[in-house]
Amino acid sequence: MECLSPKFKNRIKAILNSEKLVLATIALKGSGLIEEIKRRQDIKLFEMTQDNRYSLLLEILKETKTILSEMASLCRSTI
Repeated sequence: MECLSPKFKNRIKAILNSEKLVLATIALKGSGLIEEIKRRQDIKLFEMTQDNRYSLLLEILKETKTILSEMASLCRSTI
C-alpha cells in the first residue's frame, strides 16, 4: 500500500538519490516503484534463499565494507 502513496514514493526517491548508504529490503515481485528501484544503476540486489540465508550476511557485510571504504576515500580526497 505504501507504494501507492505519492508522499512515500517521493521520500524513498529522495533517500535513494542522496549520498547515504542504504540497506533495505524490497519485494521480489512488483511493478511501479519496486520495478523502478530495481532498475537503478546504483542498486546492488541480493536474493535471499533458504540455502544462502546464513552466508549472504557475510557477502553483504563485505560489500558494505567496500562501499564505506570507497566513500571514506572520497571524503579524504576532498579535504
